[in-house]
Amino acid sequence: MLSHSDPTTPAGPQAAHTTGTRAEQINYLLSLGQAAARAGKRSEARRLFQRILALDPTNLDAWLWLAYLAPSLRQTLAYLEQAGAHHPGDPRLREALAWTKARLPREDTASAARRVSQWSPALPTPGQRLQPSRAASDPNNRSALAKPQAIRAPSRRFHLHTPVIGLTLLILILGGLGATIVAHGGLPTRSPSPQPTPTEGFVTPTPDMATLRQESGQAIANQNWAQAVSILEQLRQLSPEDDGVRQQLAVANLRYGLQLVDMDRIDEAIAHYDAAIRFYANDMDLQTARKLAVNYRDGRAAAQAQHWDDAINLLENVYRIDPHFRDVADLLFSAYMARGQGQEKGQDLPAARDDYAHAADIKPNDQQVQSKLASITATLTPPTPTPTPRPHKRIVVSVAQQHLWAYEDDQEVFSFICSTGTIAAPTQFGTYQILDKMPEAWSSVWSLRMPYWMGIYWAGASEDGIHALPIYSDGRVLWKGNLGHRISYGCIVLDTPDAIALYNWAEIGTTVTVNPD
Repeated sequence: MLSHSDPTTPAGPQAAHTTGTRAEQINYLLSLGQAAARAGKRSEARRLFQRILALDPTNLDAWLWLAYLAPSLRQTLAYLEQAGAHHPGDPRLREALAWTKARLPREDTASAARRVSQWSPALPTPGQRLQPSRAASDPNNRSALAKPQAIRAPSRRFHLHTPVIGLTLLILILGGLGATIVAHGGLPTRSPSPQPTPTEGFVTPTPDMATLRQESGQAIANQNWAQAVSILEQLRQLSPEDDGVRQQLAVANLRYGLQLVDMDRIDEAIAHYDAAIRFYANDMDLQTARKLAVNYRDGRAAAQAQHWDDAINLLENVYRIDPHFRDVADLLFSAYMARGQGQEKGQDLPAARDDYAHAADIKPNDQQVQSKLASITATLTPPTPTPTPRPHKRIVVSVAQQHLWAYEDDQEVFSFICSTGTIAAPTQFGTYQILDKMPEAWSSVWSLRMPYWMGIYWAGASEDGIHALPIYSDGRVLWKGNLGHRISYGCIVLDTPDAIALYNWAEIGTTVTVNPD
């Protein structure tokens, strides 16, 4: 039970000042709300921060505290969005919003965002924005509430989170103030004061908890994570049940581990990740940080030993999560190139091509890998055969000479006597092409069978073409012995053996030119 002299004991909302300036009331309510939050009285703390917003709807610290104290991530998002309406450029809000949205399912994030525009706490009509009191603006007054400063986290592709909303979100949205609050007791805190142990008439001095808390808060503010871990370990030994110290020690170990990775002290980093995991064994971000460090360390060792399969498997685990993790891209590129060269020497060209392709994905502008990939791809790709050009075929008909010639690439293939249309039904002059081919066509107008038909143009509703001597329905052959004269009804007629030869040689599309001379 806390004594009345304990400065962290909240006086309760009923004791809030009702006199003085509005800024003084806000400062007092803010201190009461923080004390209630530290004591684990979340409902009371929320009521106090809502009273602050009743006095000043733009008060950023009240909005941030309400976001932290919200019972669910969706309500946290709503508070942060409301704060963003008043402070759109605040960096803490941007980080906290990104953190919160990343942990909501996609559909929950969208629906929560839609509800924000319709949601607002039950507050009176907003009043005039307050100016900070003299006490609040005095940099030498440690009791005044200064605007919290955010702790900048190292750049990583994965995000920090804890199994509950508390640990990392508190630091993200409250910045230095949140870190100090956790270091100074957490939410809530249980820190029994140890008693000095007399030894042979000499009292062993017990470390001053307040001093250690102040020193840990300063180390965190300075991002001196090695010092923060050391001091927080002392605090934990003095107060092993203090949840706030446990929370801040986990964060400090994680941050120090990230710092050690940047310094290429990988084994030490892993040890600090393990220390953080002992507090939060199920935290996925801690597990991911450890996995990255272990796979990088072992993958680099495998590459140095030229065990390329092991190196690639381990380094790929790092590269897929964070391609900018130290020099993992260079190591993985070199491993693929080395294994590809070995495959190429062993004549396993498809495997070598795959390795070079993976290396090119990592460094697409590298000339060496592009040259290797092009060379081996060309070797594996059979050349495209040069197509044999099709011969050019054409047919020429002279009406004056009643003769037909066939040419292939300007070489004469056939020369036949023919008969064209009479003067009353002449064959039309011009250049055409064979439109269709039929072994035998039927003329309903003349009741004639026309073997080996090749149509070349339409004359009204009927088609004229080249064919063998026509045959009556009773089997009589028309115009036999009269070829060489203009006797047809407009078609070009050949002797039957000549018509067969031309029919088999010509193709649909072959050019046919009918000249008058």
